Amino acid sequence: MTRGAARLRGVRSALFAVTVGVVVIALVGCVDTSGPYLGRVRQPEPGHVTWCENDPDSLDPAHFHLASSWEIFAQMFDALVAQGAHLEPIPALATSWDTTPDQRVFTFHLRRDARFSNGRPITAEDVRYSIVRVLHPLTAATGAESLLPIRHARIFNAGKARRSAVEAPPFHAGDVVELVEQTPALPDPDLRQIATSVALRAWPDDASEIFGTLPDRTEVKLVEVDDRTDRAYVYWPGGEGMYGWVAASALSNPNADVRYPVASADDPPGLQRTGFLRGAELKPSPDIVGVRAPDPFTLVIETEGPHPLLVAGLTTTLFIMPRETISRWPRSWTRPDRIVTSGAFHLLSWLARDRLELKRSETYWDRERVAFERLTVRAGYASALSQYLSGDCDALSSMAFPQAVGALLFDASGQPRARDVRLLFNPSSAGVALNLQRLSDRGLRRALALALNVSEFSHVWPGFQPTGQWTPGLPISELLPEDRSLCGVQPDTPGVAAVLIPGRMCYVPPPPLGFHPDEALAELAGARARGAVPDKIIFKTSAQAHSIKYAEWVAKQWKKYLGIEVEIRSEDSKTFAVDPLNSADAARQIFVQIIDPETYWLGWFRCKSPTNYSGFCDDEFEGLLDRAAASAHPAERMALVRRAEEVLQRELPIIPIGMPRYGFALAKPYMKNIGWYVADWRIDENWQGDQ
Repeated sequence: MTRGAARLRGVRSALFAVTVGVVVIALVGCVDTSGPYLGRVRQPEPGHVTWCENDPDSLDPAHFHLASSWEIFAQMFDALVAQGAHLEPIPALATSWDTTPDQRVFTFHLRRDARFSNGRPITAEDVRYSIVRVLHPLTAATGAESLLPIRHARIFNAGKARRSAVEAPPFHAGDVVELVEQTPALPDPDLRQIATSVALRAWPDDASEIFGTLPDRTEVKLVEVDDRTDRAYVYWPGGEGMYGWVAASALSNPNADVRYPVASADDPPGLQRTGFLRGAELKPSPDIVGVRAPDPFTLVIETEGPHPLLVAGLTTTLFIMPRETISRWPRSWTRPDRIVTSGAFHLLSWLARDRLELKRSETYWDRERVAFERLTVRAGYASALSQYLSGDCDALSSMAFPQAVGALLFDASGQPRARDVRLLFNPSSAGVALNLQRLSDRGLRRALALALNVSEFSHVWPGFQPTGQWTPGLPISELLPEDRSLCGVQPDTPGVAAVLIPGRMCYVPPPPLGFHPDEALAELAGARARGAVPDKIIFKTSAQAHSIKYAEWVAKQWKKYLGIEVEIRSEDSKTFAVDPLNSADAARQIFVQIIDPETYWLGWFRCKSPTNYSGFCDDEFEGLLDRAAASAHPAERMALVRRAEEVLQRELPIIPIGMPRYGFALAKPYMKNIGWYVADWRIDENWQGDQ
């Protein structure tokens, strides 16, 4: 089976930018594209691949911000479903899946030969746990967005979902209820106190491993209760933190008599039952989330409404993780001496800003497909390309070297200049998010959008397709006839379209606003008359060289066509990834990946979305997406989504620029089958015979 594509302030920032700039200048002088290959080509080492990549910020699939982290841990953890060559879901841990006609219930059938690296079988319960862990508010995961369509996931992720443990009219025992926020806030209903000294265990049975002992009067947070064994799963925040199973009888509830206002989570809007439940009557229960494991090899996911793209959304966000290891070391379980993996490779060592050493997993179900024993990941942004040119890397991610250098690798038509360049299908979107608190005037935002000549951006980003559209896809002119028929477009229709489910669902985003400098000036004059134009616009960006170049291009366009001054403020990549816009920041770059316009490209701008950098909140936009979410008819659903994107285009919390035509990697000529998954790579020791 083949798997294809699937992501300092002040002086410190300035020094970083200067350093990278010097490195870029030096590397530009070293890149010779006159020959068929870049740099030195050595004879490959059998059974060993060296891959150059950016340093990851985390190897925990629930806690990462950098694309390099995803690219590395995706080699170490198996997915429920993987991505095919055009981002379609293909079997992985799940060998097949069924969907009900209403697109609300998805049943996955799991393979029976999957094992964690510690030898323990992987079951449907492990998948259920991995989903719940990402959604649980204690985890504060970065990848919860794609799982929010699951039934009750949104209120569970917000920490508001509980079950009624008793018959307490108007509520019945077992009802899912939502805590109603109060000011001042009421005490945590899940707080518990250890009544007598108790052991923390890996599993809810007396024979399982003991992690530690908690003395009496220790405060813990109740996570779930196993009624079959009278065991409770709790979280202790002391030290490095620890989860574990304890006897439920060892816990006392200090807030048992506090009355909490709640509302039924399953009643129709406007008909919700409301009332009060005491703390002792509220039960935290992860089975509130619509994920069930009826047997060890069957997983059932139920969504809040029809959601035909759920399976596709799981391909890059759901990785199978070991509960017992995370319970013991929730903040440091990915250390090489502790980590338990589920995928093709297992971590041996990790020296930050230097390298990671991995080996082929002995327990991976598809081990025979992995063609080499060792994988070395050399991590270091500034030195990656130098190592590749000197022959010390067999492959190099395009994100691991300055984008300015990448411009040398493509000709004017966007074609690669060297055989090393391997194109990877990678639809993504890039734009400029505008802070609606600072840039509250729609006319001003329209002026900023109309003054960006996106056609020039391909000079900044090699291989970039300046569509001016937010939701990406393939150029309509390149679609197959059957796909054009599905999308309702003609070969000469401009722009892009995304075939979301072959033969069933297509999305065509609205046409771009275009570049109209005279109209931009007129809009600016109106905004200035309304006193809505700031003295300058502050543009927030990552401190990486290509990101600064991105910001400089935007600043130059706004200065040239509008006369507006722009101050660029850079941050280290990790800070930039999590730091939203605030009242002092007017604009920032934004990148989105993954094929799902509803959940991602538009869902990012939902009122309560954590990725809503602009602070955009529009009732019409929300209503259209809500109506789309309730429709099981693909054409109707996508028509509503398109109308929502038209609202986004009208209000302009984001100025779309376009999409990279492809992602790309560099790989030596003896490396074959290069894609996002290293398990697919091959070493051809006789590669010269093919030249």
